[in-house]
Amino acid sequence: MSYTLQFGQIWPYLPSLLAGAWLSLQIAFVAFCGGLLIGTMMHGLPMADATKTYTLLTIGDGLVAQIPGLMLSVAVAIIVTRVTREQDMGGELQKQLFGQPKALGVAAAVLGIMDMASK
Repeated sequence: MSYTLQFGQIWPYLPSLLAGAWLSLQIAFVAFCGGLLIGTMMHGLPMADATKTYTLLTIGDGLVAQIPGLMLSVAVAIIVTRVTREQDMGGELQKQLFGQPKALGVAAAVLGIMDMASK
């Protein structure tokens, strides 16, 4: 069984990838237009201020929605490229996660601080 993905194998999935990208652009457009209407009509903001505010909010919302998926894809790609047929996937994952206890401790401390700061 080969773990490599040839370039030609992506073509069957291309329509669904493009549909997802198009859908995310439509969602961003609807969010921007809705924010613009709410800012001008309900909050009484001038058009320039509403445009600036809700453009930034729409871009931020898009980034927040896409970054976790990007991080997950990169992490999986790193793990998969490091595993050969002879290696055990679970063993390799365990070695990468718990091989550096200091890095795991720092990450846990940062997450704990962020949790305490958010409350």
